[in-house]
Amino acid sequence: MSYYSECVYKCERCGNYAPSGWCKSCQINDLEKNSTIRMSGNEQIDNFIQKAQLEINNYNNIVEWIPYDQFNNIKELGKDELTTIYSAIWKNGPLQYDYNKCEYSRQQNNKVNLKSYNSKYYTYEFLSQVYVAYSTGNVREFGPNIYGISQNPHAESYIIVFPNGYHCDKCGKKFTVEKWCRSCQISDLEKKFTNWTSGNEKIDNLIQERQLRINFYTDFIVEWIPYDQFKNIEKVNFTDGIYSTIWKDGPLYYDNSKCSYLRKQNKTVNLKYLHNSQNIIDEFLNEIKTYSISKSFCGMSQKLDTKDYILVFLQNETCDKCGRQFTYENTKYCKPCQIDDSGKISTNRISGNKEIDNLIQEMQLNINNHGTVVEWIPYTQFNIIKELGKDKLITI
Repeated sequence: MSYYSECVYKCERCGNYAPSGWCKSCQINDLEKNSTIRMSGNEQIDNFIQKAQLEINNYNNIVEWIPYDQFNNIKELGKDELTTIYSAIWKNGPLQYDYNKCEYSRQQNNKVNLKSYNSKYYTYEFLSQVYVAYSTGNVREFGPNIYGISQNPHAESYIIVFPNGYHCDKCGKKFTVEKWCRSCQISDLEKKFTNWTSGNEKIDNLIQERQLRINFYTDFIVEWIPYDQFKNIEKVNFTDGIYSTIWKDGPLYYDNSKCSYLRKQNKTVNLKYLHNSQNIIDEFLNEIKTYSISKSFCGMSQKLDTKDYILVFLQNETCDKCGRQFTYENTKYCKPCQIDDSGKISTNRISGNKEIDNLIQEMQLNINNHGTVVEWIPYTQFNIIKELGKDKLITI
């Protein structure tokens, strides 16, 4: 059967159109015929599985009863008072639709996660947990929420079978987001607190506080960065002490495929020197806290000879003039610097009328993007003046 000419548009078994290459009606018929092959022995659970199969809306979301002897290499990952999480290998593996053959086949020796509920759970309580897992919150971009249900015959405990990558291999908890566990990451960062120090307790506390506030795997992990990590330091802005440099090890980023943090080596960053900051006082700490809110803030360092502290930002995501994150990253627009520049212009060009000057300055200070800056323009700036029209009050 040609995938494009027949399977996508028309099912040869029933004649119905199947635009996705998968015929829902035929799939439901097949599931109804095979519904008695694998039964749990519990009427409520069997009814749930059969209902889920008959209401299938996705070719890749078939819920099954899976005999416990299908699992090998069962390893405990974590537990609480009511549940235990395991990793295991499902020998036969889940059903997977093959578009080329227009049929299902099994993905053998597939790694899965098992969430076992202790025997104190009544069937209806267990099924309420199954329903929540089945119908909500998929951490995977594609694929089913669950593969099915099983039971440990020795412990008489029912089990939800999840795709691998649903739960953390370290603690057994459900991933915060796809293949990233916030609680484990926070724990790892806390363990490493003793591996580094800035030499200043207040700075250390600030960096640690920022590290413990991460909520997503794309959040930057703020670090203390030794000064010898920087090479090819070049001054970008002489007024505000902004430098461009190469960070040899580079910042940490999370690799979902490896479920671990790696470094982007030889990353170009900006350094903002805080002059005379070696004796940290409250005003410098407040400035550091202000800058540390920026999403492009990588961490802090210290110049070896002057002992001045340094703020480290990703280049091209921060303003070369002030070091702050761009107000609008896509246009590289920095509102604070623009307001400052407009203020300098406005003192050089004034109308001589206080009300007009105030109006122009107010409009300049309220700019929110990189559009036109309202100015006082001397009349001598205009050439080739031609009248277009007029009325009693104005002339164009």
